[in-house]
Amino acid sequence: MGQQFPEGANRHVAAVNQELVTGVALSGLPRGVRIIFTVIVNGEETAWAGMTLFQYNKLMRAGTQSLRLWPGPCPTSMATTLENRNHSGFAADIKKVRHKMQKKVKAGHDIDRADFERKLHPEAPVLELRLPQPSKPIIFTDHGQEDATLPPRPDPSDPVGPELLQVMRRDPLHNLTLSERSMVWEARMLLSHHRTALAKVLKSVDWTQRDQVQQVYRLLHLWAVPGALEALQLLDS
Repeated sequence: MGQQFPEGANRHVAAVNQELVTGVALSGLPRGVRIIFTVIVNGEETAWAGMTLFQYNKLMRAGTQSLRLWPGPCPTSMATTLENRNHSGFAADIKKVRHKMQKKVKAGHDIDRADFERKLHPEAPVLELRLPQPSKPIIFTDHGQEDATLPPRPDPSDPVGPELLQVMRRDPLHNLTLSERSMVWEARMLLSHHRTALAKVLKSVDWTQRDQVQQVYRLLHLWAVPGALEALQLLDS
């Protein structure tokens, strides 16, 4: 039956008075940013829920938010349904309700069908959180520093320095250091002539900086077409 909540989980209330802080600036958040919350009990991921930060009208959510939890660990951060609106996952509770109703039927007692349905499909536990409540609404906008043009593109014959070349030749799974990321990003326009450098350049991007992300989008239109091997390096889960 898949992941289930422990018996009676919907009757417990826990308060965690802790502020969650991120180093990402509001101006760097993408339109589709989502937040995933995981409930951990005794070191085990027992439930999760998520939400999009911006609503369909581009307004950022504010104030108290109530999210119905899914049982078990979050299967993927790209889950299409972030909130549990379909079922509770209380297998043990449902078994008890059915058993009691069956006993009443056998004993010849009348059954309140509406009450039976409510007990058979109890609501999932709710995670309640409070987002900042600014004095004015925060609205997502597509306008900003990303409107700046790309730097000049060097000539394809310009040489790639030995230190940079060494980084380009490293294993595709190699994690770039901060200094290597900075060096690769600075040379992004020159490297756009080299199809094998695309994966390394993408690793050098600070994805929390909206202007860098927009530059990469523009840069992809100029990039030398990658081969099959280079394309495989871009696949991700």
